[in-house]
Order: sequence, then structure tokens, then C-alpha cells
Amino acid sequence: SNFTVKGAALTLSGSGVNIDGENAEVDITSTGAIDINGGAVTINGLNAAGNFTVNGAALTLSGSGVNIDGENAEVDITTTGEFEVNGGSVDVNSSGDISLDGTTVSIDGTDTANFSMTANAASDKQMTILAANTNGGGTGNLLLNGSTRVEIGTISSVIRLGNDSGATSVSGSAINIGHATTST
Repeated sequence: SNFTVKGAALTLSGSGVNIDGENAEVDITSTGAIDINGGAVTINGLNAAGNFTVNGAALTLSGSGVNIDGENAEVDITTTGEFEVNGGSVDVNSSGDISLDGTTVSIDGTDTANFSMTANAASDKQMTILAANTNGGGTGNLLLNGSTRVEIGTISSVIRLGNDSGATSVSGSAINIGHATTST
């Protein structure tokens, strides 16, 4: 059955308004805007996947904070275009692994920066920075550049320069090897 008002607005008013589809779809369709306002707005889906889709335009989620909760499952953001995150600061925390993969990866900062490992374990831990090229015609080079100096140090152990398969060459206009008071 249909309940239709032509040429005017339809108003449903009461101390509460319930629309029950009785296990079937509740369909709200308009060629104009759909505006939902409330002191608090909650949309719940029960035990089935749901979609919130805008075709042909941008989707904006706005609030004093925006929380996305995957309830112990994957939160997947997929696009064939650029994925851009803008903010006053960006903080990524994880109780597990963090993986960044790409054809090219660039991490740039405009102020003092660091890349640190702070393990607290009885066994040895290591940080590996690897430049590999498995194509037989090319090499994988690791380039460390500093506009004034490149400093390699250790807190309490040994610094090793070399490799397992060939000669090691160290060269430069000025190379100092030593500690704070003496050098070679």
C-alpha cells in the first residue's frame, strides 16, 4: 500500500516515530537531498555487511572527532587514486606490526627527525636498513648524505665497516676515525 502526499511535505510527528520494515527493506529514495537531524544520530546494522556510498561525489565525515572502529577486524581504505592524510600532527600506534609497502617510498621531514628502535628484551635485536636490487644488471646502493657530516656511533660496543664477500672502500675529502678527544 502507498501513503502519498503530492505537492507538499509529509510530516510524521510524535514523542517517537518508529518505522518497522518487518524483516524487509526500508527504502528512502529522493532525487533531492535527504537530511537527518537529531540531538544524537545512531545507525546500526545487525550481523550483516552494510554500505554507505556516495556515487559521483565526495563523502565527508565531520565532527569534533571521527572514530572508525573495526571491532577486532580489518579497517580497509582502498582507492585507485591518491590516499592523503592531513593533520596538525599524525600519530600511528599499533600493538602489532606496522608495514609500509610501495613501489617508491619517501619519508621527508622539515625539522630534526629520528628513526629509532627502542627494544627491551633479553635477546639481541637489530634494525636492518637494506638496499637490494635482485636484477643482475643493476646494483642496490645505500646512500647516506649529510650537508655537513655523517656520523656513525654506538652507545657501548663496536662499529664495523665491511661486508662478507669483497673489499670495502672508505674514501672522502676528510675522514676522522676515533672518539671525542682523538682521531686518526
